[in-house]
Amino acid sequence: MFGFFNGPEVNRVLFSFHRLNNLLGKKIPSAEIENIARPSMSITNVKSIKLPNDYIAIALGGEWEYRTYKYWTELVTIILREYKNINVVLVGSKNGKDYANSIMSKFPKHHILDCVGKYSFKETAKIISKSNIFIGCDGGLMHVANCFERILVPLFARLEPKMRLTKTIIAYSEYDKDNVSNISVDAIIRNFDRAFKASKK
Repeated sequence: MFGFFNGPEVNRVLFSFHRLNNLLGKKIPSAEIENIARPSMSITNVKSIKLPNDYIAIALGGEWEYRTYKYWTELVTIILREYKNINVVLVGSKNGKDYANSIMSKFPKHHILDCVGKYSFKETAKIISKSNIFIGCDGGLMHVANCFERILVPLFARLEPKMRLTKTIIAYSEYDKDNVSNISVDAIIRNFDRAFKASKK
């Protein structure tokens, strides 16, 4: 796919669309490509998972420290306080389990479902595909949310949102030049509120 190209980081989704346009001898204008470019995936043959009717998905954990947010408990506290009867589903792999345990220990009777480290990648993708809003850091599960046209509240560090997202994606992003944990909970809440209103239109 990259062929002759080797150099600075690029938006790989956009690059792949433009590259295939070139390899297949197409003449689709750049503006048109940018209006359709987004990742996609299939999640057939996935077992049924009991989920709330309406919920937001929050992805916990991460592989890299600078892309692993630390203040999820504080964020969930505000969301549950300010948005009555909202359902929250926690997703992620085992590296997010400590964050999930912290949240679940504080809100045992609230509308929270812990799915962290309990499901396969495809099962987790199915959970995300049925959510109203996805909140999480730049990573694999964010790209899953993009595949299913979820409204995003994504957190970025070092690489700006334009390097990961395309024009077709509805995202209310936050960025820090060093570490996602430098992003304030208040800033995320402001963007979540915008996403929440957009989800009701």
